[in-house]
Formats: sequence, C-alpha cells, structure tokens
Amino acid sequence: MEKELFSPMALDALGEMMNISLGSSATAVSNMLDRRVDITTPQVTVVKKSEFSLGKMEPAISKSSWIS
Repeated sequence: MEKELFSPMALDALGEMMNISLGSSATAVSNMLDRRVDITTPQVTVVKKSEFSLGKMEPAISKSSWIS
C-alpha cells in the first residue's frame, strides 16, 4: 500500500491557496480587459509522474467562453 503524499486537509489547503491566487489574477485580468472573468474552484489531485499528461487536464479556458 502506497503512503499518501498529502492528507485530505493539505489538499484542501492547497486548493484554497490556488483559489485565492486565481481569484486575484482573474480580478486583475478583468480590470485590464474591462470584461467579466469567470473562474471555477480548482481541483487538486496527486498523480504519479509517470502517469502525468497535459492531455488529461481540462483546459482552464474554453473557446466557447471567449467573448468577442
């Protein structure tokens, strides 16, 4: 059985730190573009390096959400 790298509480804390940072970034971008910027709550998961692939990640911004 593998040892957990992070406890559930640590993963929640990482997610909250990311949420705060991304919220601040989204506010800055919104102010620069004078447009609304929507973000979702980040989901933190731990994967083995050998299993990691960018193709498995959801895109942060979908083209359908772009405003012309």
